[in-house]
Formats: sequence, C-alpha cells, structure tokens
Amino acid sequence: MGCDICKNRAVFCCLKSLPANIRQHWQDIKGTAAEFHFNSDGIAKFLKIRPDAIVLEPTGYHYSEFLNKVCIAERIQVFWVNHRQIRHYREGHRLPNKNDFADSYALACYFLENRDIPEAFLHFYPGNSRRLRELSLQLHSLNRMQSPMINRIRQQLAIEFPEVALIDSAPGVDQVSPLWGWLAEEPISPLANSIYSNKWNSSIAPKYGEFISPFTRGVAKSLCHLQRLQVELENQLLLLLDSEEFAPYVQVLSQFGLGTRTQSLIISQIYPVDRFPSISQFKRRLGVAGEENSSGDKKVYRTSGGSKICRSQLYLWALTRIAPRKARPNTEIGQKIGTYYDSQREKYYRGRLPGDDHGSGNLIIMKSVGYAIKLLWRELNPLK
Repeated sequence: MGCDICKNRAVFCCLKSLPANIRQHWQDIKGTAAEFHFNSDGIAKFLKIRPDAIVLEPTGYHYSEFLNKVCIAERIQVFWVNHRQIRHYREGHRLPNKNDFADSYALACYFLENRDIPEAFLHFYPGNSRRLRELSLQLHSLNRMQSPMINRIRQQLAIEFPEVALIDSAPGVDQVSPLWGWLAEEPISPLANSIYSNKWNSSIAPKYGEFISPFTRGVAKSLCHLQRLQVELENQLLLLLDSEEFAPYVQVLSQFGLGTRTQSLIISQIYPVDRFPSISQFKRRLGVAGEENSSGDKKVYRTSGGSKICRSQLYLWALTRIAPRKARPNTEIGQKIGTYYDSQREKYYRGRLPGDDHGSGNLIIMKSVGYAIKLLWRELNPLK
C-alpha cells in the first residue's frame, strides 16, 4: 500500500505486483482513488485491508508518525522513501504532479520495483534517537513561536512603557526573563521587581494616558510559559545526550563548539553513523550537500535535499562561532575550521572594496560548513 499523507487522512493505492506498463496502468485506475481518515472508522478500514507493507514519504512528520505507530503496533511493515527519489520516479513514468492518488500509486510501484535494494529506502531508528529528534523539533517550533511574540510585545511596549521596549532581558535563575515575568505579574527576584517597578513609576507613558494593557500582560504570560517549557525540554535533551549510546557522538561534536540543541539535532539525523556508506550521503542527510555555482561577480552555493533545519542551524553556528575570531572554539578542530574560513575569506575578498561582496559572505559561510562536515565525518568514522 502506497500512502500519501494529508492532514487528517491518507490517500492510498494497493498493488499486488508491479504493472508491466506503469503509465498505462495508471490511466486504467486513476479514477479509483481511495482514502481513510485518522479516526476510529478510518483505522478500522485500514486494518481490514491489512497490507503486507505500507510505503510513505517522510513529509508531514506528525501525521505520518501516527500511521507509523499504528503499523508498529499492528506488526505491519513500514518503508520510507525520500521525497526527491519518488518525485523523480513519478516524473520518469509521466505520472501527474500535485495528485495525491498518483503519489500513492508511485510509492507502491517504487516499492515493488526496489524492495530488494535496502539503500533505496530511508531508515529511521527507534528509541532514544527518535526521542531526540522529537525534542529537537519541538524546541525548534517553540523558538519560532517565541520570536514573533517578543517582537509584538516590544511594539506594544514602545507605546505603553517605552523605557523598557528595547531592553534585552535574559532568563534568570527562575528560568524566566525578568521583564516578561514583571509584565505578567509573576513572581520574580526582588531586585528585578524593584528595578522594573521603579522604571514604571518614573515612566513618561502614564502622563499621556498610556498603561500596560491586558493584551501585553497576556502575551508576557505566554512567553514565560514558553521559556519554562523550553528549559524542561532542554533538560530532557541533556539526559538523553548523557546516555551511553550517544556519548561518543557528543564527545566529537563538543570539539566543534556546537550547542546542546544543535548537537541533539545533528545526532538525531546521523545516528548511527554506520548507516552512511559515503560522505556524500552523510552531507545530504545534514542538508549541506551542495556546490559553488558562481557566475561573474555573483557567488552562490546551492544546496538541495536533507534537513533544512540542520542546514540553517549549522549556518548560524558558522556565522556566530567561526566567522568572529574571538568566538571560535578553543580546540584543534575549531581552529582548523577558523583557518579554513579565513583562507576562503581572503580568496574571495582579495582586491575588493569594503561592502562589495556580491554574495561572497554566504558562500564563505556555507563552504566553511561543508568543510566542518568533512572533518566531522572523519572524526566519526572510527565509530563505524
């Protein structure tokens, strides 16, 4: 059964054997699309069919993960196919794009054609590595939720309490940023409470009829909750990273100056490392497989496939820990990456005027990330 996962349902196609002419067979069955919903009746319908195996793409993680758990409980095999592979397969057989039933049909055909080729499928590992991935994605989501809320509350404060609108309030020992805690009227340290209360008593805003609105206090309360939740999830990550199975990975990644969240995200993508037969597949999994594609003065580094979140986190790491010399990790590997970054910068900026980068900055960062992943591959190879 090939399954194309939608938000609350799965469009599916069942095949017993590979059609002799995939395109012609599709023309014959394209009006017979079937589906089941993710509810009691829908799962009962699925279990009545009870396929030998289902084939999925790892998109819409939480929706496909529910069906995956049903299959594990019911002892139905699950196979995962990279979305780029199935797209090329579908295009190669001239099947329609943007068609859920065509996707499910292509997945079923792909499996029947490649069932004896292990490398044709993705492999996800249960246990701690899966939990590591879930926690990493949850933290990433919370961070994305928090940023626009902070921006919005600062806009409110520019009117209601302008003296603190741009203050950078880092979380305190109680895990909450004092400013958000004060605005939410939650317990904070006596010192912080005194500072913000005094600022409010001397604020210019009340003189012109402005006060802290219920909206501002409500958003601040939500931010406090999100900050506590992030700390709770990070503590769970630390417990997982302390486990014996991940210890060698953490030891290697620490030499790169990577934070807890980025370490967790990378390990969740590459564990165990012995499943990667080559560095190209390793780099693709982390979202950094690419090449320089430059024309004239324009410098571009193109990437495709793999984890977009990993790619963005590695970019930020290189931007904040490698590009600034004073921030570089004081390790042999950290210094090697820093030296590589400097050499690339010298290469691309030689003879240019200040500010005349033509996209070289992003190119240097991504090439440095690519170099770092090569070093990571070498360091992890003994674990294979």
